[in-house]
Amino acid sequence: MSMLLESQRAFLGAIFSPAAADAAAALIRHDGIAQADRLQIYRNNTFILLTEALADTFPVVKRLVGGEFFDAMAKEFIVAYPPMSPSLLEYGGHMAVFMETFAPVSGLPYLPDVARLEWAWTKAYHAADAEPLTAATLADRGSSDLGELRFRLHPSARFVASDFPVGRIWEANSADGEPEAISLDDGPSHILVIRPEAEVQVRLLSPAAFEFFLSLAGGATVAEAFSDPDFDLQNALAVALTDGTFSRNPA
Repeated sequence: MSMLLESQRAFLGAIFSPAAADAAAALIRHDGIAQADRLQIYRNNTFILLTEALADTFPVVKRLVGGEFFDAMAKEFIVAYPPMSPSLLEYGGHMAVFMETFAPVSGLPYLPDVARLEWAWTKAYHAADAEPLTAATLADRGSSDLGELRFRLHPSARFVASDFPVGRIWEANSADGEPEAISLDDGPSHILVIRPEAEVQVRLLSPAAFEFFLSLAGGATVAEAFSDPDFDLQNALAVALTDGTFSRNPA
């Protein structure tokens, strides 16, 4: 291993683990500022930057727990899950998993799923664009057997299921939301997050619709995905073709 790589790893370890600071101290010039103080400057700046990035990704979580609590939680998260990519757009994917075992939020059992919804929103926002499949394009294919078609969902499509009404919680606590009293007994959420055009959409689906589109996303044919006789298949496909749920070129 090269000396440079060893030095970089020692410095990185000291940033995210104060216990490793001694190993990096010898790599830092004094130059009028003690090594420990110089290292603390880097550590503070790193944690501030990452906390701001997390706050941008999880604004509803922050609003629900408050800014001071969120900053303290973010510090614990950063130590547990330091960034593995140079892009801050990729940072925060483990937040929901982290909160599931983070004792201070154990009284907010819906919070991890709110984080999952916000992460899905972020991933949808930055997903690739795609030309939507329209009813006219589908008709041009001349397919006579709808059941054998496999629809390709838009690349931005993300699915979130929760035992709690996280869709309504998210909507009420978003920047443009209207605060309202929401009971956790109001039922589960089945959500499709998608960005067919410029704006990310958070669509609340019925359980049957959720399973249908999730199956299509997994590669099932229409016939294979259609498992609930009470599900209005024709209407669901008509709406999906209108609102840009599918990309062109179904298999």
